[in-house]
Amino acid sequence: MDSKKVIPRLAKFVISKLEKSAGFFSQLFFSINHYIYARKNNHYFLLDTNEWLYKHNYGWNDYFVPPYVGNVDNIDDSTFQDIKTVKFFDILEDYSIEEYKKYIPEFFQYNTNLKHKINEVKSQLKISTNEYGAIYIRRGDKLFYESKLITIDNYIELLLEKYPNCKIIYLQTDDYTCFEELEEYIKQNNLNIRAITLCSNTQRGTLVSRAPNIITTQIKKNEEYVEKVRTRLHQTTEIVNMSNEQIKEHTMEMLMSLDITLSSKVCVTDFQS
Repeated sequence: MDSKKVIPRLAKFVISKLEKSAGFFSQLFFSINHYIYARKNNHYFLLDTNEWLYKHNYGWNDYFVPPYVGNVDNIDDSTFQDIKTVKFFDILEDYSIEEYKKYIPEFFQYNTNLKHKINEVKSQLKISTNEYGAIYIRRGDKLFYESKLITIDNYIELLLEKYPNCKIIYLQTDDYTCFEELEEYIKQNNLNIRAITLCSNTQRGTLVSRAPNIITTQIKKNEEYVEKVRTRLHQTTEIVNMSNEQIKEHTMEMLMSLDITLSSKVCVTDFQS
């Protein structure tokens, strides 16, 4: 819907507020819940991204097309009487996975700049849709409380089981150590596979914020690995302390990498976090 369209004064609104208190996709799926509620109940939907952790200049519009109406700063909410403002962790109604699958494509639409960057990177990597395999591994602060360390062989073996003729593996990760492990596995097993990633060799895990007991883990299985990357994790800038330009670079890389992963023939990940 065009954000410049004249909106009736008595229109009903759902305003979903994105904040600094959680990661990108943690917040995203709550906002999609709010969006589905608005669409199914014939309400207007707005995103308030003024305080969003991933805001560079404009908030949501830095990366995406505004869903349904547009950002909250396009509307003077004092002129409307029926406004429901909801935040992270607020669930308006329970919806099936099929309903999420239906509405995500119209909510999650790249803007022109991001589309261009994605196509440019795919061309540089020399990859085409459905002609490579992908692995997604998130480490960093997920290993402190939520996820058990899964070694790279588990991912590769499952990928090759599903896609035996795979000649290219794209790795989406926040920890370059995973890419080093992937290349070592390929070398040791004499596999004719090209490994690629957008992850920088300086990245050793994402930290959303720095906890008081930083660089420790509550999961015993992860202790050896966390100790191995401890020094580099200490040097990592948390997302909450990144500059505007660092936020833009981090978020663009994450979204480009996600699109590459989704365009693969087979993707292997885990169900932990």
